[in-house]
Amino acid sequence: MGENSGIEWTSHSFNPWVGCMKVSPGCTNCYAEAFDRRVGGVPVSQRREGQKALRWGVSAPRTRTTESYWRQPLAWNAAALAKGERARVFAASLADVFEANAHFDLDLWRLELFELIRSTPALDWQLLTKRPQHVLPMLQTALGARSRAAVAPETIEWLEAWLAGAPPTNVWLGTTVEDEERAVERIPHLVAAPAAVRFLSMEPLLEPVDLRRHQLAGLHWVIVGGESGKKARVFDPAWAADVVAAARAAGIAPFVKQMGSRPLGMKLSDPHGGDVEEWPLELGVREFPRAGALLAAAASGDDRPHRPGAP
Repeated sequence: MGENSGIEWTSHSFNPWVGCMKVSPGCTNCYAEAFDRRVGGVPVSQRREGQKALRWGVSAPRTRTTESYWRQPLAWNAAALAKGERARVFAASLADVFEANAHFDLDLWRLELFELIRSTPALDWQLLTKRPQHVLPMLQTALGARSRAAVAPETIEWLEAWLAGAPPTNVWLGTTVEDEERAVERIPHLVAAPAAVRFLSMEPLLEPVDLRRHQLAGLHWVIVGGESGKKARVFDPAWAADVVAAARAAGIAPFVKQMGSRPLGMKLSDPHGGDVEEWPLELGVREFPRAGALLAAAASGDDRPHRPGAP
């Protein structure tokens, strides 16, 4: 997990820790839980050799990844600077950065993650959560962990500025919206959080969601796609077409990731439905916002999406 991501909308994935708990229908076939089952979980006892536990559930273990793994983003940042090209980092694919859990000191790990993000300004960090209501409170509680972490004063100032409404230019905040109920519940919390880029991950999309009915001002990007795997639920490509149309009407960049394993009315050779060449032309849409330009664009009133490679 980490170096180069197979996820089409990012460059790398990074997991500061591993473990989470299910909160909504989009979690039913959680690929991260399936991954944990494949690797057998994590050792939990020194008394009984070989005893392991899965990291999914309220009190299940949460395990911080290794120090060498945490140094990888520093290398990615150096490479991005050398190339003169920004790279994107998805955090976290095997956890939720904004999970609340009384059993583990996630505030300390979050503060350390924020210092890493501050220290890698050539990387655009895509923080995707199913808990957008926790973003602002957990920025505050991360500050409260400063006495337990050896972080630079600049990191504290960085967080305080973010809380005051001046977000880092290299942080993209996103939330998962798999159905209409989650759209109602999560979008308002996302748009209330200060961020250079705010995005929706409508994957797996489990039913039609009419974005026109929701507050879209302050959103910059929408990813949409179907579910993959043996237990995948049905996905109607017409749902994606409607999301793309609604995003374009609102000036939001759309990104269609995949049709999934059970797309209605389509027979695809790719088991994930990820081959754009097999889709209808109108669904072959993969646009990105530009984090560095968006803050300046917002001030000028020009908050339009940008296609990949656009100046």
